[in-house]
Amino acid sequence: MRKSVFSAIAIVILISGASYGCTGVQQAEQSMSVDKFEFVVELSASQTTFESRHGTSWTNLSWGKPGANTIMVWVNGHGVSGLKSSLHDGGFTILVEATADGAVFKSSGGTTWSELSFGCSGEAPCKFIVNESGVRSFSKSK
Repeated sequence: MRKSVFSAIAIVILISGASYGCTGVQQAEQSMSVDKFEFVVELSASQTTFESRHGTSWTNLSWGKPGANTIMVWVNGHGVSGLKSSLHDGGFTILVEATADGAVFKSSGGTTWSELSFGCSGEAPCKFIVNESGVRSFSKSK
């Protein structure tokens, strides 16, 4: 009798532990979620422009560059803001540093990358495609 009670308790503990372990793994996967999005970035001497291809509620975003100063803005699936805290939850969230010769993107979620940097190798303007997986050169044929 005593052996069957201990066996039953051991089974309950094992089942509870297995369930707890599954929940922990599931939460880890959820916190590592990646959003599906893609936009074209155009860098010019006077402004930065984003044109959404999919995965955002916006179509176009743009802001000017005052001379050689660096502009830092937050971008996500709902728009752009100078303050991260003022953005509505939009899945991916990226800090964009637009400089005189290119851009640096720092992801705080929703991408497989943590930082991207790119710029115009020749004369501006130049275009790049950014998505959840990285950045590549813009080709008119795609």
